[in-house]
Amino acid sequence: MEKSLKKDIIINRLPVVIYFILIFAALMVMISAVAPMSNHEPKTTDTYSDFSTGWLNCEESEASLDHLSGTTVIHRTITAADCNKTLFFFAKTSNIKVFIDGVCQYRNNHFCSQFFGKTPGALFVNVLIPAKSDGKLLEIEIENPYKDDDSAKLDEMYIGDISDIIQFQQQKRFNSFCISFIIMVLGVVMLLLFIPLTRQKIVGIEFLNLGVTAFVSGLYLTTDGRYLQLVFGDAHIYHVIAETALRLSILPFLIFLSQMYESYSKRISAILCVIGEIAFAGCFIGEITEIMDYHETLFLVHVVFAISMLFILVSTIKGIVKAPKENIYHNIGSSFVEAGSPDMANELYEYCISECDKAVPGVQRGVFGADMKIELENDGPFTIVLDSDKL
Repeated sequence: MEKSLKKDIIINRLPVVIYFILIFAALMVMISAVAPMSNHEPKTTDTYSDFSTGWLNCEESEASLDHLSGTTVIHRTITAADCNKTLFFFAKTSNIKVFIDGVCQYRNNHFCSQFFGKTPGALFVNVLIPAKSDGKLLEIEIENPYKDDDSAKLDEMYIGDISDIIQFQQQKRFNSFCISFIIMVLGVVMLLLFIPLTRQKIVGIEFLNLGVTAFVSGLYLTTDGRYLQLVFGDAHIYHVIAETALRLSILPFLIFLSQMYESYSKRISAILCVIGEIAFAGCFIGEITEIMDYHETLFLVHVVFAISMLFILVSTIKGIVKAPKENIYHNIGSSFVEAGSPDMANELYEYCISECDKAVPGVQRGVFGADMKIELENDGPFTIVLDSDKL
């Protein structure tokens, strides 16, 4: 009997194990496809250098590269050492133009401002400095189209071999990209497994909410980490995906927590979910009507997100402080219980009865899993004290 049960457990779980192995293999293939690889011989010396100093503003004083508002133009003179090299930098909340002696060498793409905003949000710029440019004027125009906003900035500015610069930037962000991508894939796996596991009554609806949370959180972290911009370019689409995922991530997480833990008020969770949905709808309406663009609605999104996270933090601390030690980890992992199928459970039920019947003949049995109607009639005083801290 015991061998039969073990065999059934292995057989029932084998497809899930194979599924996870295939997912892991696909995950490794995807990661290896975008992993930063060197396609040239390593250099004995650095092939690029910092280029963030030496810039001047229109008043011929040292230019600031952060907290920029309106339209700012910075410039410097190209030296012989700068020729045939690539200027690389990161730009935030701004539209960028690069000129050499008044001739435009680069300008970022503009997409539909209703959905993508008036700026790319965050992008990497690289511009080749042509040969024989010694003595010419290099200018960068930074346009921040948002009034009363000084969040535009230039950062991580280098000049040199663009392949080495890109590889350095990719390697710096690759570990965080892998972690984010794995979280997203785990969310996808949970969503795919939800229906078959629910049919076997192994998991409940909380498994679906946790899967959605993992997927959208991983999607936000993956697209917001700037790694994909370095690999594929086109920052607009990644920035929009990241912020949309941020808007959606908190709702299923609140629902999951309120389902799993008593310390998270269902009423407050529901109110926050409604507020989040209203904020999302309001932002979307503001964008399609061009009242506000994508970046201008982010403040409201971040406020709702911050309030929700504060509620989660307070509720978590409250639950840990009030709960006895044995219940601190209550329900952790309950979505991943190693439960068998009902048929296997019934077989175990019959096995237990047969073993008990050997020791005490005449053990009665019912129908496993059947509905029962129970009536109780008390005559006289009867008191039951239930204390959850002592159960």
